[in-house]
Amino acid sequence: MNSLASTAFTREGAHLSLIKYIPVKYRIQLYTKAAISVFITFPAMLFCIIILGVALQIHPLYLLYYSLISLAVIVLTTVIGLVLDSTHPHDSWDDEYSALRGHLNSFFDMALVMVISILIITISLLVYEFTPMGLAAFHILLAVILLAAAVSSVIFGEKKVIENMKSL
Repeated sequence: MNSLASTAFTREGAHLSLIKYIPVKYRIQLYTKAAISVFITFPAMLFCIIILGVALQIHPLYLLYYSLISLAVIVLTTVIGLVLDSTHPHDSWDDEYSALRGHLNSFFDMALVMVISILIITISLLVYEFTPMGLAAFHILLAVILLAAAVSSVIFGEKKVIENMKSL
């Protein structure tokens, strides 16, 4: 969706070591970086969902469903971006443009998210096509899978990013 999470540590630049010394726990710093990404991305996605919902006259319950799915996907991609950037931050740059130009975490984040998306879509289509599952059950299954992926990414991603923050 955007490169906010995949550049969260890179944007600290030469001051990256400051995260070890400020009197704020790593977990709070991590959740603040994640919240910024989610709070900027999700309202834009919600706006798009509402506009398309009105234009295509989609039932409000489906709009709620699509909003929930979008939030789960945004959380998942945010965690992936934070893990990638905390693993290999690009902290030697002179200006804001060179911080992002010479940094490949955004590219790898997008590539990984595309691969995950292709896998989810392929598995979903195969399940829908080759099982006697109704459309409502399929929607519920997809929501459960994406919510489980988002929750598990938060649990495991938090541990990994905090380990990476300690070693920066």
